[in-house]
Amino acid sequence: MKSLVHLFCLIIICFTVSCSKKEPLSSVEDIYKTKNETQEVYYQKLALLLGKELTNYKISDINIENLIKLFSNHLEKYEVDGSLSDDAFVLASVEEALEALKDGEFGIGAALVKDGKIILRAHNSQLSNKRSDLHAEMTLINMFENHPELEKHRDLFNIDEDIVLYSSTEPCPMCLTRIAICELASKYGASSDLDGMAHLIKHLPESWKNLAQKNVPSEAIASDELKALAHLMFYSFLFMDFS
Repeated sequence: MKSLVHLFCLIIICFTVSCSKKEPLSSVEDIYKTKNETQEVYYQKLALLLGKELTNYKISDINIENLIKLFSNHLEKYEVDGSLSDDAFVLASVEEALEALKDGEFGIGAALVKDGKIILRAHNSQLSNKRSDLHAEMTLINMFENHPELEKHRDLFNIDEDIVLYSSTEPCPMCLTRIAICELASKYGASSDLDGMAHLIKHLPESWKNLAQKNVPSEAIASDELKALAHLMFYSFLFMDFS
């Protein structure tokens, strides 16, 4: 009987280990589709995206300053994919995310597009303003609502239907509800099961769910490379010093 119990325990242990074992990263898409739990995982993702560009950097060399250099060099070489309808606009939001990092902020950016043209850009500005609400999307909508030349494109809270907000990563609960209040069309670069709210609209209270479903944020049609960059720029906070 004891031997059967031991065998059963061994089977349970083996099953648990096999289920918890992480699959190796094999594609650029894996970078933004899998969780970032440690600096080590982040470094693996960075290596997958940047390849030879990371040759001279060990994990101990990774900090915000070096990440800014690496991201800047990589973005300089990026060419917009004309076959992907949202690529140029996601690129703009990722460029803003880089500007956020340069300003010492969390790496998220956003862009407002009308008739295929970018009319406003912004990035996270929480830390510099000591304001917990100033995510990239919130900052951008604030700029839009305070811009006298753009007042003609909104009526009270509602923004013209042909204006689209692009964010580098999936909006958080706060930003999603602000977007819903404005009845603003929106798209995002990198999806996120950990932080994003767009895929969880069904869990909102009924009235908020009905409002949000008028313009459900959708994942942009853009390259996996840009989405991976967006993901890595945001998760660079793993290397930020909050002391």
